[in-house]
Amino acid sequence: MLTPDQKATLPVKSGGLGVRRAADLAPCSSYLASTAATSELVSAILPSTTQSSSAPFTDIAQQEWLKDHEGTPLTGAGATKEKTWDTIKSTITIIHI
Repeated sequence: MLTPDQKATLPVKSGGLGVRRAADLAPCSSYLASTAATSELVSAILPSTTQSSSAPFTDIAQQEWLKDHEGTPLTGAGATKEKTWDTIKSTITIIHI
């Protein structure tokens, strides 16, 4: 049985209200989508000596993502879209309900 809070945060297509919690998005999906979308630009702008430290928390965020989302990695073009990250999160939430 879904609590009202759980139902509200599910996507509309999954029977929820589509309300997104900042606590669910801010730690990983938004950050990782942003770093994936800008990685080419960062590589083009910054000298190679600073590129390794251009997004110092990316590795930490990716590890947290893998831990919280059953090791589901996200790479390629889909990694640049926050919606793709959110879809994985909501799918795993539905499976566990």
